[in-house]
Amino acid sequence: MDPVIIIIVMFFSLLGLLALGLPLVFLTGGIGTAVILFLFGPAFYMSVITSILTTSTSILYAAIPLFIFMGAILQESGIAEDLFSALQAWAGGIRGGLAMGTVVICCIFAAMVGVAGASVVIIGLIALPNMFKYNYDKNIALGTILAGGTLGQLIPPSLLFIAYGVEASVSVSDLFLGGIPAGLILGGLFIIYIFIRANLNPEMCPIVPEEDRPNLKEKVAHLKSIILPALVIIFVLGSIFTGIATPSEAAAVGVLGAIITAGMKRRLTLKMLKKSIIASFGVSGMILWLVFGAKCYSLALIASGGMQTLQQMFISLSQSLSLYPTLFLMFGIIFVMGFILEPITIIVITVPVFIPIVKLFNIDPIWFGVVYVVFLQLSYITPPFGYSLFYLKGVTPPDISLADIYSSVSWFVILELIGVGLMIAFPILITFFTS
Repeated sequence: MDPVIIIIVMFFSLLGLLALGLPLVFLTGGIGTAVILFLFGPAFYMSVITSILTTSTSILYAAIPLFIFMGAILQESGIAEDLFSALQAWAGGIRGGLAMGTVVICCIFAAMVGVAGASVVIIGLIALPNMFKYNYDKNIALGTILAGGTLGQLIPPSLLFIAYGVEASVSVSDLFLGGIPAGLILGGLFIIYIFIRANLNPEMCPIVPEEDRPNLKEKVAHLKSIILPALVIIFVLGSIFTGIATPSEAAAVGVLGAIITAGMKRRLTLKMLKKSIIASFGVSGMILWLVFGAKCYSLALIASGGMQTLQQMFISLSQSLSLYPTLFLMFGIIFVMGFILEPITIIVITVPVFIPIVKLFNIDPIWFGVVYVVFLQLSYITPPFGYSLFYLKGVTPPDISLADIYSSVSWFVILELIGVGLMIAFPILITFFTS
């Protein structure tokens, strides 16, 4: 069968079934399995099983459940609440301080968790009631949590970088190094925007009343809650960047550090560990099933010749274009796919198509990977199916509608596009630590 026909059938089958509301994880695996059965028969399934087993036993993928477990321990032990209390104590007297402090908390929490959904839900539960208590504008409050919470996809340990590194065969440690400035650039843009809006329209972000602000002694006491989480982050990322440990080994170090932190705060209980383990199993299982389903879908494309056809189409097209139009085409495809597909699925399907073009133009694969993940991160907050939008809706008061949540992210999406524009125009912003 003509590979072009197979590509069209697989693509529109996926879109049509998604429109019916069927789960993505079963669609990619189901469509891939059906195509393989139709074209090659059941004997070919052994190759599919072998490929999935190879993926599942990758040492890099072992880091995913460990990082998730580390984040779950820090979450269940109340570290997030302690961090927010410290930032509120120091930033409450600044106009817009609660929102700007929330962005900072999101950056810190991203370095502990690496999962956007967890960050958005936890920060939403903690920060949103406080901002509403002091009459913050709902667009600022909601948008800050959504945009800040998704920084977990960029700031190490990012699970998307691990998946990209596996599929593109590039260094995850270097991707982590590139993700730090990318996350800080976006976080900085969010803080600048909040500061400007708060000072142009003071009613949007009132100052916390003086009677609700702690004194200097209390502020200093709050700083103690930052020390232990900061040490965990330093040990984890420091061991990776210095080459002492691989990402998987560093993840194990992070788990140990999280357990020690919870113990020193006298919050290490069997109940807390049980909840952390159950939460880790749920999130890890979901992510790995998405990987397996996407892998089956991509294997069907490869075996049928569809993947090679796509690669040749893109290479032929890119040869008639210059570097930047080719980049905008690839990033545009990722951006559009993000409206309907889960990022892990996009990575597994598109990276094998894009990497030959990256090599053709001698593009730095680390820089490309970081910008690629920024566009994937955007998919978490872009309507109609941005996952973080629905995560936050689940923890907001009943009077906050989905339309309110949709409208709150508009300026933050523009800010992210400005940020990614800076990264494309000045690649040294990303590659400074890796070059």
